[in-house]
Amino acid sequence: MSPRRFGQEEVSPGVVVELEKRWRVLSQKEEHEFQGSKQDDPRWSGPSYACIQLKVHQVGSRITPPVNGYMRIYKQIRTEETVADRPEVRAQHAKTVIPPELDAYRQLMDKGSTFTPRLLDSMEQKQDIYSFVPGSKVTSAKVVRNPF
Repeated sequence: MSPRRFGQEEVSPGVVVELEKRWRVLSQKEEHEFQGSKQDDPRWSGPSYACIQLKVHQVGSRITPPVNGYMRIYKQIRTEETVADRPEVRAQHAKTVIPPELDAYRQLMDKGSTFTPRLLDSMEQKQDIYSFVPGSKVTSAKVVRNPF
């Protein structure tokens, strides 16, 4: 089993995650890690990242029933070659990558699609100096898949 890349204070039930709106975590659905390197595969070109999916509902919404959905959070993580490096060295590997899923949802929303889940909220922010890859983006995408 791979190590957890998201701390319990970030994703435990009851925690409130702030994007443009506020979302309370109801439960964790799944967590994946995609870690590669040029040593393992010379064709590897992307950054290594971890991704978690959460079941959430909007905090403070006056809509009844409350707005529910799924949130996916992506974080760039260290490659095997940089695990022991100092933060300032790891920061040199920071990349800005918009997950294809988020890019697709934004394009579909811009085109007025009514056949796909609606993107309700999203945000990109940089990891701090104490994170896996300082300066890289943490992307949170909030979408509704199926009402629950």
